Amino acid sequence: MSNYENNGVRKIAAIMSTADKNPNAAKAGLEKFTKKNPYIIWGHIRYASVLITLNELEEAEKELNTASSLIRDLGYSRNKSEVLNNIRNSLLYNRLRLYAFQNKAESFLRLYASHEEELADVKQSNIIYFRSLLGIAPSPEYIMPFCAEQAINYDESKFIESVKNNSCNDYIEEEKREDFAYFKPDFPLEKVVEEVKKHIPSEKRKNGKYITNEYLFKYSECGDKNGSICDYFIVTALNNTDHLISMFPVMEPGDIEYTDLNYLKNKNNVQIKSLSRIDRFNQKYRRINNQ
Repeated sequence: MSNYENNGVRKIAAIMSTADKNPNAAKAGLEKFTKKNPYIIWGHIRYASVLITLNELEEAEKELNTASSLIRDLGYSRNKSEVLNNIRNSLLYNRLRLYAFQNKAESFLRLYASHEEELADVKQSNIIYFRSLLGIAPSPEYIMPFCAEQAINYDESKFIESVKNNSCNDYIEEEKREDFAYFKPDFPLEKVVEEVKKHIPSEKRKNGKYITNEYLFKYSECGDKNGSICDYFIVTALNNTDHLISMFPVMEPGDIEYTDLNYLKNKNNVQIKSLSRIDRFNQKYRRINNQ
């Protein structure tokens, strides 16, 4: 790679370093980068990855197509260097993610079958899930992990029990476990879960790797992390459903939109509406006239 490309890759890595918590900031940074550096393939692939996370699938597909065209047009198709193999593999992974969130089960499985060696990191639970969408049952001897079992045969009572035992959070990706926290004993889990389901699925989400969506909720003092209070929690649900997979408190919400559930703390569970300046003026004016 040239110095120009190496510098570009370093800039991309800096932008992506906080993309998990702040995907909207990463999107803005990568959009600017790709416009300024249209021939750096990594930029388009990483930009597509963030767009998939934010469920902006049409734009993500355009970026992946741009990356594919650059590989072909710049004569990289048969280049066997390690760097370009990494680029092609990343392109495959993100194409697979795109098919997953486009609900294209057949395309997902076809791509996986054609590149099983390159896509070896894809968990079998994801493959089993997409096969189940096509009516293909898993092998009887296969011991399904919690996520796969819930994806195929959802049982909310098992989810509730797993949150109480912190076992569902085994699904949390390893790199996120440093942020792991626990719900406080007085957290009204069942009540909150019922309310959460009223708000999902929705566009206030991040897409996971292949089959899940993440939603951020605010519920003050819901959890504890090493003695520090957590005011937010994340719910992971099966794609486009209210079937819950994991749930855990977090301290730093990042830049994704959240739903505030603090109204559940009110005695009558009445959701508080934030008044605009005009509404506040009209309310005050009516009060004065009624005196």
